[in-house]
Amino acid sequence: MDLQLKEEFPRLFRLSVEKDEKLSYFMQRRDRDGHWRLQFRRSLFAWEVEEVRKLQVMTKDVSRPNDNLCDVVKWTTSSSGVFTVASVRAWLQKNSGPS
Repeated sequence: MDLQLKEEFPRLFRLSVEKDEKLSYFMQRRDRDGHWRLQFRRSLFAWEVEEVRKLQVMTKDVSRPNDNLCDVVKWTTSSSGVFTVASVRAWLQKNSGPS
């Protein structure tokens, strides 16, 4: 499953002061209950706290990533995940017409 937490929890992502951190960073900063210790730029509203709880439930049992693997950027408009001019052109034609 290709789940992106920033798309699943867009409000929390916008409020986060740790947008550029890797997954391993959050895995190392878990509290005693196994929840990620997140930092936000302001105090959260009650409904945002509920979003954090949902995120914590979703990520509680995530295993530590393999440190031998590198983070990579994946070009989502291409099935291979590799950026090509052809994939940009195909995306543009699909989303804005041939012009």
